[in-house]
Amino acid sequence: MAIKNNQASIDKQKVVKLFFISLIAVFVVETLVMLAFHAFLESLHLPPLTEGFLDSFVLSLFLFPVFYFLFFRPLSLEVDKRACAERTQQIQEREYATMIQTSMDGFFISDTQGRILDVNDSYCRLIGSSREELLAMSIFDVEAAEKPQETAAHMKKICAAGSGRFETRHRCKNGTIVDIEVSVNYRKDPQERFFVFLRDITERKRNEEYLMLANKELVKLDRLKTDFVTTISHELRTPMGVMREGVSQVAEGMHGVVNAEQKRYLGKSLQHIDRLTKIVNSILELSALEAGKIGIKKEAVDIVAIAKEMIGIFKAPAQNKGLEIRSNFEKEKIELHADREKIAQVLLNLIDNGIKFTEKGCLEVKIADTSDAIEFVVSDTGVGMSDEDIPKAMDGFQQFQRVYGPGEKGVGAGLAIAREIIRLHGGRIWVESEPGKGTRVNFSLPKG
Repeated sequence: MAIKNNQASIDKQKVVKLFFISLIAVFVVETLVMLAFHAFLESLHLPPLTEGFLDSFVLSLFLFPVFYFLFFRPLSLEVDKRACAERTQQIQEREYATMIQTSMDGFFISDTQGRILDVNDSYCRLIGSSREELLAMSIFDVEAAEKPQETAAHMKKICAAGSGRFETRHRCKNGTIVDIEVSVNYRKDPQERFFVFLRDITERKRNEEYLMLANKELVKLDRLKTDFVTTISHELRTPMGVMREGVSQVAEGMHGVVNAEQKRYLGKSLQHIDRLTKIVNSILELSALEAGKIGIKKEAVDIVAIAKEMIGIFKAPAQNKGLEIRSNFEKEKIELHADREKIAQVLLNLIDNGIKFTEKGCLEVKIADTSDAIEFVVSDTGVGMSDEDIPKAMDGFQQFQRVYGPGEKGVGAGLAIAREIIRLHGGRIWVESEPGKGTRVNFSLPKG
């Protein structure tokens, strides 16, 4: 309404200005023309009646085009322009009104006293009241999260800021409370009104609360799992140590003569005790890493030297399976600030996994020095993993394509431990694999 009034005032000023300019121009030109025409008539010595008739005729001929081009035509164009603008504005207002009425979100207009002046159908449905009922109400009647004085203070803040976005709660006609997300704009025109858009977020709030409770429960369960694993692992260490020491003493003949057959079985027992000890240590380490109880001690280390050392450890086990371990280092020496023992453990776990799940072919350890990171790749020609299994590869205690039977298989904690160590170094690790063609474990460590 204010825009219409301002436009009308501007149009009126233009018309008045145009009128006076036209009037002055007509007066000046008409005076000059009539003076010249009178001088011409006097030279003819015509009767007064004839002279008056000719004056009126010439004046009419002059004024018609003058009024048409200087007054009527510009005024007509201005009127047409204004009528076109009004039609366009009316069309836009109808379109906006249709959009607001058909919007899925609620909408209402209120004054600075909180009285509701207009409302759309969506808000009527949300609150459960008719349009007539809401037009007789105010914001204070539906607001359920704030006291009246708090709502009044909130409205003053929006007036000062010009707009606002917040969450609140509104009371429905049947007494139920709904969570609302509000977006409001304040227009400071002569009527001073609030234009308010409202979205029902009750379901979203309910889901958020459910997710929060579920997350708390998961955290609790994870803590219980960690405590359980830690307790059980610690409890297993002592009896395993006692068993190993006892079996070792018997195998060494400290408690009597032991024949060859007995030694063979005692040796197998020692192997399985050592394997169980290794599993328990892996479980404890993974649990401590996930709980943030293990840190890293960075120092300048030669990554290539560490890799060569780890490859050397596995040369004999690889040869026993008929496998070849290849190395592909970009430089003979690549320095990096990292935890030597932890990086060695990562390479140890990855090479160990490669040998376990590769029956023929080879393994390759590749290290490349890039501008901002050191890139590692440990690849094999083993059984590989499916696309469904790759996302789960970094989870603890996961093994795919496992072959049951004799031999060391582990518990699938190697990749999970490697993931946590790489995370502590600020790096990233990912797996690429294809069933029957092998697996590539990639990880990068940032420099500095």
